[in-house]
Amino acid sequence: MSLPYIYSIKFCSDKGERKSVKKISVFYLAAALLCLFCGSASVYAADNFLEKGIAEFKNENYEEALEFFEKGYKENPIDARITFFLGLTHREMQNYSDAVRFFRQTLILDPEAAEVKFLLADVLFGMGKYKEALDAVEYAIKKGVRSGQSNYLKGMILLKLKKPAEAIQAFNKAKKLEPSLKQQADFQIASAYLQEKKFKKAKEIFKGLLTVDPTSDWALFSKDYLEAIEKIPPPYRINIGVGLQYDDNVLTNPIDESLVDIERKKDWKRIYSLFGEYTFYEKGPWNMKASYSLNIAQHNKSNYTKKNEIDKVFSLDTVSHTFSIMPSYNTEKSIASLLLSYNYLEVDYIKYEQSFTFNPSYTFVIKGNHLGQVFLKHRKDEFDRGWNYRKFGGYQSQEEDRDANNLSGGTGYFYTFSKGYGLFNIRAEAEYNDADGANWDYAGVKGATGLLYPFFDNKLRANIYLEAYHQRYQNSHTIYRIQRRDDTITAQASLTYVVLKPMDITMGYAHIKDNSNIKVYKYKKNIYTISLEYRF
Repeated sequence: MSLPYIYSIKFCSDKGERKSVKKISVFYLAAALLCLFCGSASVYAADNFLEKGIAEFKNENYEEALEFFEKGYKENPIDARITFFLGLTHREMQNYSDAVRFFRQTLILDPEAAEVKFLLADVLFGMGKYKEALDAVEYAIKKGVRSGQSNYLKGMILLKLKKPAEAIQAFNKAKKLEPSLKQQADFQIASAYLQEKKFKKAKEIFKGLLTVDPTSDWALFSKDYLEAIEKIPPPYRINIGVGLQYDDNVLTNPIDESLVDIERKKDWKRIYSLFGEYTFYEKGPWNMKASYSLNIAQHNKSNYTKKNEIDKVFSLDTVSHTFSIMPSYNTEKSIASLLLSYNYLEVDYIKYEQSFTFNPSYTFVIKGNHLGQVFLKHRKDEFDRGWNYRKFGGYQSQEEDRDANNLSGGTGYFYTFSKGYGLFNIRAEAEYNDADGANWDYAGVKGATGLLYPFFDNKLRANIYLEAYHQRYQNSHTIYRIQRRDDTITAQASLTYVVLKPMDITMGYAHIKDNSNIKVYKYKKNIYTISLEYRF
């Protein structure tokens, strides 16, 4: 015969987490229990301990109740009533492992006690064993045990399993079966919409809870969530930048200037930037963003005179357009993303190059604030042959054709600190450039490290970046008759100050030095920058 359990349970009221259960009232037919005639002294003693334990349990003296139930269990370990109360008592004392053990033993002794399945599901939920809890509560629902509360608990479990759509169905069913659960069910439905990133629907429900009963706990929690939603950044962002840059080697002249027919040129240039990003799809762990960036550099001088004072070198003004789309799959422990981008570059306002990039990456939590990343990248570069003809009056040789497939892969390590405002990273990358022209086939390795350090509650940020890049060209150069090798060092430092909340001013310095074994490619330059950026 199944156990006659009768109890009432109050569910969580703290933003989706389970609170301790309200006092459980368990009513037995005391007269029937006391009058049971047992031919065994052990059974009689067990019943006596059970009766005393129930009395202490009803008075919420759980430690005293536990002592009596344990004594009863020792006398009669196959009494389902005793194992049941042992489970209940351990549950009240938050000894969840013991509660699970005794609830499961109760079900072995009394397989028809479906109500115990509900309690077992509740305890497993509290332990974080969500899949086991889901199996148990679905059995309780199937048997019609406390249908409203069982469906509510099922919704809570599904939220933890990141299944918000199924959770919403369970909460809707719970409040239909048991109208007294309406407020907390609506709150959890709003929480499920938050999980789905459906902020508008969540806001409507939270506002409704505030209207129905402004003094309730659910209304207070809703107010907190509404304030948090207001702080969530919009699905778009726009950055506009303007600045000045001074370059002491605009034409990238070699260190030995006797090798070229133009002197080293220094010049200022105006820099403009525009970046826009829009998250056009966001559901559960899935996210998809599209972005566009525009970068313009305009030098103070439009042309530079060669050493003969007659011929001129054309302007090196550049205009770059980049279009990107990036789907990603996000969990609490990792982000898997795929960047697809197209870049169109003009030099002197004439088409110079276009490139297509395919870049999957996987970023994961190692431990705490320590993150790791692995990535692959394929870039297709296409240089415009007509550009050379328009600028130099002739086409480049086949050996100088820089159209290429560039393949690379690498790994990175990140460490965040100072509330996430600070960042340290190390990155290593290997690449192979398969060009149409023999002079541009190369294999390369790159190592980089950076440090972003915040001061004054992120009002001021210091950024340091170092990069070492080694390239070994695969073929003997058709002009210089040796295999080219380049070792390029880049060092950058900058300070960014928050002028207003949406506006920063940045001052930066960069030093680049290429130590090539072919002297015409051996150069160094220094770049000084001051810029202002405004964010929408």
